[in-house]
Amino acid sequence: MIARRLIAVAFLLGLAACAPANPEATPSTAPNPISLPPAWTPLYVTTTPTILPAPDPDLCSAEHWEENFIYALSPRQFGALSPGGPSTFDQILADQNPAWADFEQLHQGELRSAGKIFHEASLGPDMGQGVNPAVVLVTYGLEYDWELPQDGDIVSKVEYLRDVLYQHEIEWFMGIVGPSEYPGIYNGATYALFRVFDDDAGKLETWCRTYLSVYGELPNEDPLPPTPTLSPGEKATQAFTETQSYKEYDRSCTDADFPAAGEQPDMDDPDTLIGYRPPRNWTPSPEWEFEYGSLISNTGFHVAGFQHNNDYLVLFKKSVCRYGDNKYRLAEIVDYVWLSEVGNDEIIITNQDYGCCFMPDSLWDRRKFQIEMFTFADCGELWELTDDPVIRTRFDTQSIPAQIEPGYLLPVDFVDGWFPNPDTGLFEELDSEEISCEIRFVGK
Repeated sequence: MIARRLIAVAFLLGLAACAPANPEATPSTAPNPISLPPAWTPLYVTTTPTILPAPDPDLCSAEHWEENFIYALSPRQFGALSPGGPSTFDQILADQNPAWADFEQLHQGELRSAGKIFHEASLGPDMGQGVNPAVVLVTYGLEYDWELPQDGDIVSKVEYLRDVLYQHEIEWFMGIVGPSEYPGIYNGATYALFRVFDDDAGKLETWCRTYLSVYGELPNEDPLPPTPTLSPGEKATQAFTETQSYKEYDRSCTDADFPAAGEQPDMDDPDTLIGYRPPRNWTPSPEWEFEYGSLISNTGFHVAGFQHNNDYLVLFKKSVCRYGDNKYRLAEIVDYVWLSEVGNDEIIITNQDYGCCFMPDSLWDRRKFQIEMFTFADCGELWELTDDPVIRTRFDTQSIPAQIEPGYLLPVDFVDGWFPNPDTGLFEELDSEEISCEIRFVGK
């Protein structure tokens, strides 16, 4: 997800200025209590899709979410380029409202069908800023009851939904919001939909079932971790323990919590990073760029990655308190991994989702993708241990094709690696004998 994160901060600052006036679609900022409906009820009144038999377990059901997490959309599907395409989208729209069959709008110099507009406008103005067109289409259908736009401008509505979904997913990824504000929400992709639907879990269930109906596949196909069977008393104890752990760092900051004026770590001595509490939007120096951040669910810890030329710095931080009207987290650096002079035959893996890795130019320069490219890391059982490793891998440069096309699989060899352990507050070394990874390139 590296390409998405490079532009995250600038995007968040600029979205409010460019979004069209649309009070009904503008998400509120204050979280509301999450309530699950007793049963699913369709929200639209036009042609109802054929509801497919519910899988077992029913991953779209409120009852399943009550036992696990509210999980409507996987991160992989949030940024994917499937299912569907322009012709599929045109057919879905016409099935829901026959008036779409004749709809066209002038876009980029030519008349285009609604399906083609959904497919193109959902991808974003720059690489990494897009949302899966299949996701945007169903979201539009439920938000606007599958009606044609009264002003005939479907482009603006698609772009607006895309931007709002992207903004919210970035908020979760960067740790601006998380499980402490929205307990029960499983991931950033689900959170983005939840906010678009005004924190209504019933609409999430409707959205999930509609997606399954029109595409014939689930939007949350990635399996959830197994949920242990707990007695009511054990569940109450667990909930109390988690609540107490959140209280520790959800308090309001005082002046004493912030670093003294002018206090900065010495980057020539990285150990001075330990104990430092960086301000918002901090980088180690002007030459370094923020690359990604990830909140470790149900803990007060998160990681943040930075890059300067061929050097990579990943920080392990523990939340201390919250400050400002937006309740930003003030966090203390407790450990770090510094990888210097990473070679052109090396890939740094940081997660399993799209944009998993720091890629050298020797790979980026060979990509043959017309629209957008994502990378996924398959490291087998590693993902049962952690979602946020820092792994240096090496590949055979002689085996790389002149042009890397969608579907290409790149085997890599483990060099060294670490994972953030919230129990110890340290990056701990990974055992090379247990790590075997492969990088998968997808896109169009």
